[in-house]
Amino acid sequence: ESSVLPKSTPQVVGADGWKNQANWRTLKTGMSIDAVRAILGEPHTVDGGPFTYWTYSNKGEVIFHQDTLYRWTEPR
Repeated sequence: ESSVLPKSTPQVVGADGWKNQANWRTLKTGMSIDAVRAILGEPHTVDGGPFTYWTYSNKGEVIFHQDTLYRWTEPR
């Protein structure tokens, strides 16, 4: 018998996704694209390649490497 642990679903800390500074502060290196999307919402622009760059309208940026969160820059 195999037991499957339920996946934890990331929770948005506050309303407004990428507009809320508190949401940016919940990001952790290694998160999946889906987890980041659940917290911040859809990016304004996406630039793909070996590294994928998500840019938001507030100048926040998220960088993925091999579909996991590599680093980010909080909006100012």
